[in-house]
Amino acid sequence: MMIKINDERGFEQSTLYFGYLEENNSTTIEFEFPEYLEKYNKKLNFMLADGTTVCKLFDDINSNKFTFTRDLLKFNKLQMAIEFFDTNEDLIYRTSILTIRISDSIICDDDVTEDDPKIIILDELIQKVNELNTETTENEATRESNEQTRISNENTRISNENKRIEEENKRISAESTRVSNEEKRVESENLRITQEETRQSNESTRTSNEEIREENETQRIANEEIRQENANQLSSTIEKKMNKTTEKVNLIEVSTESGAKGINGNVVENPANTFKTFNVEGINEVYVNGRNHWPNEPLVIFYDNTDALISYIDTGVNSQTCQDFKVEVPENAVNMIVNGRTSDPIEAISSAYYYKYLDFKDSFNNEIERVLKLIPSRTTQISETIDIDDSSESDLNELKAFGNSKQGSTTGAQLLEITNDDLDNGDLKVTNNNGILRIVGTPPDVNYNKQIGTFVCEESGVYCLKDNVSRIDERIRIIYRINDSNWINGNPSYLLELQAGDIVHFNLRVDSVQYFDETMKPMFNKGTTALEWEPYTGGNPSPNPDYPQEIESIKDSITFKRIGKNYFNSEIEMGGYTAAGIKYASNTRVRSVNSFILKPGTYTISCPTATAIAINSAYENKEQTIYDNNVLTITLEEEQNCVLTVETTDLLNAKIQIEKGTEATEYEPYHEDKYTLPVQEEMLEEDTFEKIDGNWYEVHNRTFYECTGEENWLREEINSSGKYRYGFYNYQFGTAKNRYSESICTHFKNFNQYGVVDNTFGIEQKSIRFNFNPLKTFNSVEEFKNWLVEQKNGGIPVRIYYYLETPTKLPCTAEQITVLNQLEQFSLDKGINHIYSDDELSPKFQLKYYQDINILLDKINKNIADVSAQLIEGGSNV
Repeated sequence: MMIKINDERGFEQSTLYFGYLEENNSTTIEFEFPEYLEKYNKKLNFMLADGTTVCKLFDDINSNKFTFTRDLLKFNKLQMAIEFFDTNEDLIYRTSILTIRISDSIICDDDVTEDDPKIIILDELIQKVNELNTETTENEATRESNEQTRISNENTRISNENKRIEEENKRISAESTRVSNEEKRVESENLRITQEETRQSNESTRTSNEEIREENETQRIANEEIRQENANQLSSTIEKKMNKTTEKVNLIEVSTESGAKGINGNVVENPANTFKTFNVEGINEVYVNGRNHWPNEPLVIFYDNTDALISYIDTGVNSQTCQDFKVEVPENAVNMIVNGRTSDPIEAISSAYYYKYLDFKDSFNNEIERVLKLIPSRTTQISETIDIDDSSESDLNELKAFGNSKQGSTTGAQLLEITNDDLDNGDLKVTNNNGILRIVGTPPDVNYNKQIGTFVCEESGVYCLKDNVSRIDERIRIIYRINDSNWINGNPSYLLELQAGDIVHFNLRVDSVQYFDETMKPMFNKGTTALEWEPYTGGNPSPNPDYPQEIESIKDSITFKRIGKNYFNSEIEMGGYTAAGIKYASNTRVRSVNSFILKPGTYTISCPTATAIAINSAYENKEQTIYDNNVLTITLEEEQNCVLTVETTDLLNAKIQIEKGTEATEYEPYHEDKYTLPVQEEMLEEDTFEKIDGNWYEVHNRTFYECTGEENWLREEINSSGKYRYGFYNYQFGTAKNRYSESICTHFKNFNQYGVVDNTFGIEQKSIRFNFNPLKTFNSVEEFKNWLVEQKNGGIPVRIYYYLETPTKLPCTAEQITVLNQLEQFSLDKGINHIYSDDELSPKFQLKYYQDINILLDKINKNIADVSAQLIEGGSNV
C-alpha cells in the first residue's frame, strides 16, 4: 500500500482502514515523500487508543516502508505522524496526522454447541429490559400522580383554611361590637394560637410530601440503574454474537481407491487404502493425523485444478504417534493426497480436518435488528451543515450527500450604475466590484472628490439615496448634485425630488488625511424608503437579457469534512494581528498562522490561560472584539475569513478552542475526517446517490438545454392578447409534472412565477417559449438567434434548467462506490460532530445516526430536574 505525502507535509488521505483486531498478520505501508524531505532521518510517532505515545522506526534506515505488526494492530484506532530530523537529531519537520482504524473482532476458541443458551438469555434480557422500561414508566407516572395529588390537596387545604379564617373573622367582627375590649384581646390571642397550629400542621404536611417525592425519585434512579445495567449486558451479549468463533470440520474425502498419484505423478497401487484424497479448495490450512508412514515417501502432496504437482511435505514422522500437525495449503491447491502407507493397515492415516470460521452476524440478523430498534436514532433535515451533540461512537450511521445549486436575482430597484473604475488617488486605493466600493489607504490630501456615476430621471417622483457605510464623523461619504445645482451631502440617507429629464451626478468624497479601511454599498432607488442593497441590473429585474445570472452547481466533486466540537484548525505562532488583519510582533501574544473560515452562527472562543482574545475578519474587519478574560462569544451574520490573536502566558502551548454556542466547554484538540466524492455530471439541488438492488447510482432529477442560435424549431407567434408578439417553441422537452414553475434560466425570469411579461420564458406541454415586446427587444426570430450566438461566444450561453419526467440514473464508478460505502457506514465520535463543506457552493447532507443513551439520559434528567424545580418553586408560591 502506497501513501503519498504532499509538499505541505500533509497525507493525501486522512484515514486508513485495516483488517480485524488480533489477526496474526502484518501490514506494510510504503510512504512517498517530497524530494526535499528524503535527506532527513525520520521516525513514526503513534498515539494509541489509551492516550499512550509510541515511537517506531522504518523497516530499515534507507527504507520508506513500515510494517504494522500485531503489537499495533491490536488497537482499533491509532493516530500517526512522521517527524524528520537532521544529523544533530534536531526536529526539522512534522507531518499532519493520519488516522488508522482497525475493525473490531473478538476471537472465541470455544466450540459452539447445537443448543446455544445465549439465544434464550438474549430473549430473556430483551424481555427484562422491556419490563423494566414499563416498570420505570409506571413508577414515574405514579410519582407524578402523587405529586399532583399533593399539590391539589395543599391548594384545597389552603382554600378551606382561608374560608374558615374568613368566617371566623366575620364572627369575631360581629362579636367585637358586643363584647368589651378585653374580650377582643382574648379572641385575638386565640386567633394567633390557631394560626400557629395551622402553620405547624402545614409544615408537617409539606415535609411528608417532600419525603414521598424524594422516595419516588430514589426508586426511579434505582430502576434506571437496573435498566441501564441490563441494557449494557444485552449490548455485550449481542456484540459477542456478532463476532467470530470457530468450528472443527472434517475434510471431504474424494477418493481412497487404487490409482492415487505418487510424488512423481505416477499411478501407484493402494492395497491398504493408505492414500486418501481430500478437496482443499478455498482452505488456508488443514490439520492431519500424524500416524506412521514410510520414511521415504512424502506424507502430504498438493495438486492444482489441472492435476499438476504443486508441492509435497514430509514431516519426518517414522514412529508410532497420534499427534496432529498443521499444514499450510498453497493458494492454488485444489486436492490434497495424504500418504499413510504402513506395515499395519490399522495404523493408516484416518483423518484430516480444518477450522471453519462462523460469523454470527448473519445468523443473528433478527436479534441485531431487534436490539437496534431499542437504540434511539434520529434522521436530520437535509441541509448544508449538520450539527449534532448526542451521537454514539459508532460506524452504524448513514450519511447521504446531495447536490446543490443557486442563482442570483435582483428586483431592479438599484438605479445607480457605478461606471468610473479610475478611482485611485496616491496611497488611497478604491476598487469597484459590481457596485461595491472598497476603500483602503490614506488620501494625500482632504480634497479627494471623484465622480462614480450619473442617473437620468425618466419618471418624476421621490428617490432615496443610502450608502450604509460605517464611517467616522462623516469623513467619507457619497455627495450628489441635480443638474448644475450645488453639491449636497447624501449621507446616511437622503430624499431627492426629481423631475423627468433631471440628471443626478454622484461623487465619492473623503475629507480626512487618515488611514481608511471601509466597504461602501451605495443604494439609489425610487420611493421614500431606502431598500436593501443590490447590484445594478439596468433598472429591471434580473436575470434579464442584458444582465444574466449564472446558475452555480457542483461540477467536479462533493467535498466535505467531519470534525469534533473544536473549529480552530490553524497552527499558532508568536505575534498578533491589527484590526486590518496585518501581522505584528509580540512577546506576550500568539496568533493563528493562517486565516480560517467560520460560517454564520454563534461561536465561543476560549483559552484557559488567556487574558485577552481578539478575532476579526482577515480582509473586511467585520468583527473585532477584545475581552479582559479567557472567553469571547461572537455572532456572525455571514461567512467570514477570520484571524485570531490571544494574549496568554502559555504562548505556543496555549489550548485554543472555537465551538458553537454561548458556553465554553472542556478543551478538545481539533480533528477532522475529509471526504471527496467525485461526480460524473453537475449535481443540482435534489440530485443525489441511491443504492438500488445492491448497486450505486448517481441520480439526476434535472438537466439543462443550452441555446446555440441554430434552433431551427424557433418560430414566431402572436400572443392572444396581441401584446407579446413573439413566442418561440420546441416540442422536445420533457419535464416533471407540476414543476414547470421551478425551471430556471440564465437570462430570463420564469413566466409561471412572474406572469407573461417582457423578457420571460417558460416550459409548457414539453415546449420552451420566450416572450418579448417587439418594440423593446428582438424584432424577428433571426435577430433573436443571432443574439443567442453572441451570448454563447461571450462565454455566458443561454441555459435552461428543467425537471425530468424520469430521473437519469448513472452507474457509479469504482472511485465513487468506495466513498459511498464509507458514507453508508459513517463513523461518528461520541457527542459533538459537525459535518460541512468549505466549498464556495456547499453540497447538502442528511444524516441518520444512533444516539448515545447516556447523553440522552443526561438531557432527560436535566429536563426532569428543571421541571421539578419549577414545580417546587410554583408550589411554594401557592
